[in-house]
Amino acid sequence: MAKKQKYIRMRAHSFYRLMRAIKNHELENEAIWVGKRAVSDFLTLKSNYKISSESVKDEVKIMVLETAGEADPDPDQLADDTKMSDFGFTNIQHIALTGKLNIVIEDNNPSATPISVNEVKQFETVQDCVDAVLNAIKEIR
Repeated sequence: MAKKQKYIRMRAHSFYRLMRAIKNHELENEAIWVGKRAVSDFLTLKSNYKISSESVKDEVKIMVLETAGEADPDPDQLADDTKMSDFGFTNIQHIALTGKLNIVIEDNNPSATPISVNEVKQFETVQDCVDAVLNAIKEIR
């Protein structure tokens, strides 16, 4: 009887975070090798992973929820049309959210122009926040 292949299912955002952690580990330590490939390259090759707008969207939603004080944020529980004003962010929270969003932008496009606190304060919905990050990532210099 043939052995059934087993797969691990995970959301794109979770895989993105796993890959980022592995790559950071490889930068600071000796890489783990699978044959002639570093484990990060091996995992990327064996998966159908690529940075997608969905993984960025999840990451942005998690940043919004974390800034709002959620201990275990689930991006699937935050609707795109949720009003940013519903969170009642203080000035300090707007600054914190801006910093987190700029990390997402820089992780995906190091040459992108960061977004400003004033821009973040102008977002009406969560989708506006996602769109701004995606537009910054797509920016070509």
